[in-house]
Amino acid sequence: MRHGSTSLQNAQKERPLKLPLALTAALTRKKLGLHTLSLDRFEVGTAHTVDDYEQAFQLVHAAYVFQGIEVNIGGQALRMTPQHVLAESTILLAHEKERPVGTLTVTLDSPAQLPLDDDYPRELAALRKAGATLVEYGSLMVVRRCWQSGVAHLLNMTATNFASNLLGGTHVVAGIHPRALPLYAGLFGLRPIGKVRRHSHLHAPVQGMVGEFASIQRFMAKHHRRPMMSGQRPVDHFFGELPSCIKRPPISSLEDLRRWKLPREVFQEMFIHRSDHLKTLDGRTRAHLRAERSWRTLEVSV
Repeated sequence: MRHGSTSLQNAQKERPLKLPLALTAALTRKKLGLHTLSLDRFEVGTAHTVDDYEQAFQLVHAAYVFQGIEVNIGGQALRMTPQHVLAESTILLAHEKERPVGTLTVTLDSPAQLPLDDDYPRELAALRKAGATLVEYGSLMVVRRCWQSGVAHLLNMTATNFASNLLGGTHVVAGIHPRALPLYAGLFGLRPIGKVRRHSHLHAPVQGMVGEFASIQRFMAKHHRRPMMSGQRPVDHFFGELPSCIKRPPISSLEDLRRWKLPREVFQEMFIHRSDHLKTLDGRTRAHLRAERSWRTLEVSV
């Protein structure tokens, strides 16, 4: 079934936003116009080395502990989801000069499912049944001093470009704090799915969000018309040519990306030698990992 079908639209439940949310979303969009985004202060790349992965996982762990939402504050200071061991997960890392200042993980749906399935299983199942190819944005973190700098927008720009052009996704889903709902609704036209729930793995509430990439593209073209410092509209960078501050990996296909971003030596160092992450995997993720990684790579029973 095609992603533009009636059943998929019903699964998304794309009803008009309630007036208070529509108003706050519009005000947020006006206040945080994407045309003001700096394109020369930060650089965004794709995690490829042990240092890249460790920096990303440490950033998220430290942020969650600081916010008081991390459940496991002892042990290894690395925050990972089960899907981080899979080829379907791509970690983006933002730097200011040499200092890491933000990260975001883009996860393509797989037999191991998505992190958001732990909180919104019925809603995501309905989207899949209706024909959607899902991509989740998660593990977003920006250091406090860069909260209002646009780092998160650059990470979202990179994620959207990758997800829609390289990963073949039709829809993005995300679990956000309810306070951020006007931000994602106002800037990108995302819609809530289901009600606010208690996060399965954090001491925090979570609101599921969804958006069809084709709808997001139309929304951005309509509501973000002013050009950025590059001379291009925001939608042109989100869905077309990336600005020079975003470093695309030296790949030309999804298979190239899978091989390049998590080579054997990086996998073993991060998930075997520096953590016990493989031992914590659920059966579904473990089975999918065994199907895509050789025993030589795993070296331990998963």
